[in-house]
Amino acid sequence: MRKTLFAFATSVLIAGVAFVGCGDDSSVDLGDMAGKSGDMAGGGGDMSVKFGCKGFITCFDDCLGGAAASFQGCLTTCSKQAKSSSVANKFLAARQCPQDHCQGDADAKTGACVFQFNMGSTTEGMLIDNPSKPAGACTDCLNNAFAYLYGMACPTMSSPDCKPSECTASADACLMDTP
Repeated sequence: MRKTLFAFATSVLIAGVAFVGCGDDSSVDLGDMAGKSGDMAGGGGDMSVKFGCKGFITCFDDCLGGAAASFQGCLTTCSKQAKSSSVANKFLAARQCPQDHCQGDADAKTGACVFQFNMGSTTEGMLIDNPSKPAGACTDCLNNAFAYLYGMACPTMSSPDCKPSECTASADACLMDTP
């Protein structure tokens, strides 16, 4: 699933670069296109495209694909391009729900995933397989739980983790917030 998301993000990025790259590229700064404004064929107006939560997903995933990307850095970058300050919160809620789903009761460690803190950190870490579950259970759960938010079919349609009911409201709120 991650390869599919990466391939999609890469094709979107290539299409975007091809569009921006038309004409003389000598003065184009691809790193800061969101804040640019100017005259488009005499029509005037702001050339920046502000997006909602659905666009935030694409922005965030494209950003995380960068070599030196960080979660907080991508969140900040995409927030600057969002149509309102509430978009990031909507995105974070939609993104957190599948992770919570796959952790189950985090204190009792009933889910497919458990949270492991990064060395020396009390806030950053990652979800890993719950030792009491089969190997790969966490990845399988996350791939199924995130599929709806990313507009993809669940890898295992019969999985109880496919489109978790507790996440539908936050995912729908994000997906309906366009452009």
